[in-house]
Amino acid sequence: MTNPDPLELRPLAKTAMTVTAVGLGGAGLGGIFGPVGDADGVAAVEQALELGINYLDTSPKYGEAERRMGMALRGVPRNSFLISSKVGTHPLRPGDYSAEAARWTVARSLQVLGVDHLDLCHIHEPEPEQLTTALAPGGAMEALVALKAEGVIRAIGIGVQDHALHRQAVDTGQLDVCMMVNDYTLLRQDVDDVFALAESKGLGLVNGAALAMGLLSGRDPTPSGPRAGSHPATRWRPPSGCTTGAASRPSRSLRWPSNLACASNGSTARSSVRRRPQRSAAAGRRCTWRYRRPSGTGCPPCWTTSASIPAVDRPRTTRRGTCNRSLTR
Repeated sequence: MTNPDPLELRPLAKTAMTVTAVGLGGAGLGGIFGPVGDADGVAAVEQALELGINYLDTSPKYGEAERRMGMALRGVPRNSFLISSKVGTHPLRPGDYSAEAARWTVARSLQVLGVDHLDLCHIHEPEPEQLTTALAPGGAMEALVALKAEGVIRAIGIGVQDHALHRQAVDTGQLDVCMMVNDYTLLRQDVDDVFALAESKGLGLVNGAALAMGLLSGRDPTPSGPRAGSHPATRWRPPSGCTTGAASRPSRSLRWPSNLACASNGSTARSSVRRRPQRSAAAGRRCTWRYRRPSGTGCPPCWTTSASIPAVDRPRTTRRGTCNRSLTR
């Protein structure tokens, strides 16, 4: 049995782009999860490229991430990497989902990153009323469609956790990629509807926050806020009855969702949904993204794709709580 290859090139659906199964996200580079200096930020990007990762994701919202990523990309052949950024959450124009703001944001991102085009640009974290603005005439989507026609961006996406907003954006007929956020990890698998949407529309899926916003990174969270002192940081541990081994290790935490298809954000990304033979009880056989519920359990679905992998016991979180039955895939 072999582990999934994080450098496997996978097609990002109808975009005609192929990305590595694991990509590098920019949130950490900008200090979202703790202080990061220029040297470390640049070194992280350089190391990712040296290892063969070709997919980089960032946002103006992520502090100094775009600038540091741009520093690392100076002199790197443009055809050797794919890069995505976002509109709608620029610190200088937060919550502005107008067409004018989208063009302004893309122009600034290109300048800071030192590139002449973005391979993918997401409408980032809109609230419902903000997405309505973004999709209306004069909104961000109008600008992104025009920028795509001009060759300034190659594909259009949306990065948001609310699945209803994914569907609303997809209904425009202009979307190429959906970025899920913190929905497909060892702790949470709430993606049935997004998978079905991707399959029906031929969309790419990017699985953002595969390390559960740092909870599965192996580092203890840092308490913050007025009540931080009364709530000491505690590392997540499996509930009683679950046999998970070293489930919180980043390598295992990434191995589980990277059996989808493409990747980004220290996470995995999925190209168009691909059907595979369903896994049987015998270890090492391949299985499909489509799920089967083990007989006699109320556990949520089990998905994997492509490579055969070692059986992994993991906790299963359902809408009713945490399942104490160990499952192997």
